Amino acid sequence: MYLVDCPGYGYAKVSKKEKELWKKLMEGYIAKSSGLKRMIILLDAQLGYGSMDIMLAESLNNFKVPFIAVLTKCDKTKDDELQKVLNKVIEVQKGFNFGSPIIHLTSSMTGYGVNE
Repeated sequence: MYLVDCPGYGYAKVSKKEKELWKKLMEGYIAKSSGLKRMIILLDAQLGYGSMDIMLAESLNNFKVPFIAVLTKCDKTKDDELQKVLNKVIEVQKGFNFGSPIIHLTSSMTGYGVNE
């Protein structure tokens, strides 16, 4: 198993043209990676899905690659705000046939959800 992290790709302050290039690179990777069995999309618990995350999920769905959404940094989000973000993420996931209906919540600071 390989884990590939693309830190900040969804929140980088780059031009629309640069984001389109990243989208094409990710789609190319997804399309050509025969060993790709599942992808984990890490989402900041304060933000949920961003536009780039949704584009990634759409590409995965189009190529029939199962994916899991994981909310990170849950310790930095108040419970009521976390619930709102979680509800929005669940709604987005419902739009994808290959998205897991189970959303994982984690915090590296407290260890919450890490062993699951």
